[in-house]
Amino acid sequence: MNIKLDFTPAEWNDLFENCDFTDRQKEIIALKRRGMFNVDIAEEIYVSRSTIDREIKKIRKKILQRIRSI
Repeated sequence: MNIKLDFTPAEWNDLFENCDFTDRQKEIIALKRRGMFNVDIAEEIYVSRSTIDREIKKIRKKILQRIRSI
């Protein structure tokens, strides 16, 4: 599942202030922004690929909720 990562710095600031991302979600976002694949992120933070997939779905949902509320 892809998430949009080409937000401006101001948009990222807004998302981080208003989406209540967990620390793990923030870490995953940072790694995705560096271009890492889900399987590599899973290895990097010692969790399963399915955990990363699940967290990305939660991240995407939070981002979509924020976009819709603007």
